[in-house]
Amino acid sequence: MASGAWGLSLGRFFIGTSVSTFSFRIHEEREILGLDPKTTYNRFCGDWERSCEQPTHWKVVY
Repeated sequence: MASGAWGLSLGRFFIGTSVSTFSFRIHEEREILGLDPKTTYNRFCGDWERSCEQPTHWKVVY
């Protein structure tokens, strides 16, 4: 992963966007690192959205 993404992976909290491959990769990296899903699987929601679903937690299985 690029150095900028690596820094985002290690942050205390991550908020991404809904359909972003970049956000998905950060979620995946943070899951592999064992960071808390409550601080990982979050996204910004627009004012126009009636419901604001958060990203699905995909558990990485080794």
